[in-house]
Amino acid sequence: MKKLFLLSFLLLFFIGCTSTTSDISSVHSENMALLSDIIEQHDEVMKKMSTINSLENDLSNKEIIDSNIDLAIKNLKESNMSMMSFMKNFSDQFPYDSYPMNKKMEEKKLDFYQDINQKLNLKRDEILKIGKQFEESIAKAEELI
Repeated sequence: MKKLFLLSFLLLFFIGCTSTTSDISSVHSENMALLSDIIEQHDEVMKKMSTINSLENDLSNKEIIDSNIDLAIKNLKESNMSMMSFMKNFSDQFPYDSYPMNKKMEEKKLDFYQDINQKLNLKRDEILKIGKQFEESIAKAEELI
């Protein structure tokens, strides 16, 4: 009877450990996918940075006084600042030598990985919003040139 109880206990213990390890591995994989998506989105927005700067210069050099031009310049500057702020906050929150940037699973509990997952989801939403902000400010500025 004691052996049966001990075997049952050990079996449940290992099932519990396997489930937790599997859950951690799953969340880690999702974190890596989110991180890749964030980096990809970041890179796409960065490609438009020179366009933002060029349009801002072109509009600033116009000799016409127009509130639409002033607004377009303001929007271009805000887009630029949003991206700079995103990059600063991202690197502060996720240092290069720490998880998830180092891409190494650590000896942490599931809650740690889930917390990172929530933060990465927020950062992905933020970079997508900045991407739209870039597109809109570029489109409006190009209409005025």
